[in-house]
Amino acid sequence: MSSPTNHPTKFEAVVLGSGFAGSLTALILAKSGMRVALVDRATHPRFAIGESSTPAADYLLHQLCVQYNLSSILPLCRYGSWRKSYPDVRCGCKRGFSYVWHGSGHDYHATPQHDCELLVTASASEEVADTQWYRSDVDKFFFQQCVDTGVDIFEQAELIEVRPLDASTGGWRLVLDQLGSHHQLQAEFVVDASGPSSRFLQQQTPQDCTDRLLTRTSAIYTHLYGSGLTQDWLVTQGAWHADFPYDFDLAAVHHLFRDEGWLWQIGFDDQLTSVGFVRKLATNAPGLASQFSTEEQAMRAWKSMLGSHPVLREVLGEVSSLKIARMPGRVFESPRLQRLTVPAGGKDWAALPFTIGFIDPLHSTGIAHSLSGVERICRGLLAPTQSERNEVIQKYADDVVGELLHIDQMIAGCYDSLSDFRLFNCWTMIYFAAATTFERLHRDGQSPSFLLSGDSRFRQIVYRCRQLLGELLQSELSHSGAIRDSAGEPRGNSKIDDYIAQVRELLVPYNAVGLFAPRVNNMYWHTAAK
Repeated sequence: MSSPTNHPTKFEAVVLGSGFAGSLTALILAKSGMRVALVDRATHPRFAIGESSTPAADYLLHQLCVQYNLSSILPLCRYGSWRKSYPDVRCGCKRGFSYVWHGSGHDYHATPQHDCELLVTASASEEVADTQWYRSDVDKFFFQQCVDTGVDIFEQAELIEVRPLDASTGGWRLVLDQLGSHHQLQAEFVVDASGPSSRFLQQQTPQDCTDRLLTRTSAIYTHLYGSGLTQDWLVTQGAWHADFPYDFDLAAVHHLFRDEGWLWQIGFDDQLTSVGFVRKLATNAPGLASQFSTEEQAMRAWKSMLGSHPVLREVLGEVSSLKIARMPGRVFESPRLQRLTVPAGGKDWAALPFTIGFIDPLHSTGIAHSLSGVERICRGLLAPTQSERNEVIQKYADDVVGELLHIDQMIAGCYDSLSDFRLFNCWTMIYFAAATTFERLHRDGQSPSFLLSGDSRFRQIVYRCRQLLGELLQSELSHSGAIRDSAGEPRGNSKIDDYIAQVRELLVPYNAVGLFAPRVNNMYWHTAAK
């Protein structure tokens, strides 16, 4: 094994982690004239989830492409241009968000009013639709852009030593072990995009703030071939599908269960489907695992989940008919998904959002939040003066923690509302109010905080909605344990109606797209930003 050279290779920036966000950061900095190294412990292609894009993600990616002349990436901002320009980079069409309510398991009832379905349109057509990112292809595509641009690449390289340079000037000395060969890098700035097991972040005296998070979930997930389509199942149940604003499966599909959680279906163009069951965890759950289950344990959990949910076997197919894709080739069972570590940055380093924290897949916030982090970190590093750089990076580091806490508030409210589809529906409207306002402000040339996390009035509305929800659940549900009758039908409850009316009134300043409109019967055709 060789020793590090006495004269380290010097870089203006070293990016740790070559997923799409780390690679995009390195690409922008390199195209802007900086000498950049991109370091990763693995190689491409590789399995990853976090696959569902949103209009917010498309706005942010388009903004980065225009600002930094990333013409090769620009087609990825829309499904139609993506498929024309890069047919070999797999993706799926995402017209919006689809939800179907199963209650305790078989509580779905087809009605003309769509009492058990919710479709929220995010794009006006397939041509301009958002996309489902097949991350193995997409991450490799972004990484290859870095290779082609001349970024210095260190793959299969473990970070084995981190040491700060002179305290007054800043910077870092990094030692890598790349297949037995040691490399010494000197970096003026480090961008940590390496995720939750970051060796670099461990050197920054991190504080674990996970106990501040309200959401408590874990997940079982994989990629499948042979999975059934939800719209086909809905047709067999007599669903009134003629007025669906788009095909139910051209979306992030959510199967909702009152007491347990939900299952996602995300379809790609080659008949591959990403499937995962997100389980609610009790607040006082003893002995929560801190590591992923073994492959054998995860498969047992997967079979148990399908075995205890006959309706999912009806939708997806029997276990024997489902083929796990070669990548990943197995099922994963996670420990608790939620995590939060601070700080998120300093004078000469910054971590992307996914490295310091994660909340939940429920609202598909991950891609957009990562792109938002890329935009701000690059803006800081490319600022004309050191003082401006420090100001932008420090503000980002402060803001991103608040953004994760804000997302947590909105998602926790949805899980607390799973006891009844009307309440869950109401809480999704809170998220869509934030998302559509964020998109509208971007469209108008403004720079809003991520999902309005910096808008004190909106944050107060979310907090007030949670207060009112807690009071409602305490007074109306604790004595009965349910808000549906024995036949699975919604119980008449004026207090629930009153609660929804209160939330609707609170959100008036942020509802420019017709949310909460009874006349649309949960079929939102026109919520996409123009």
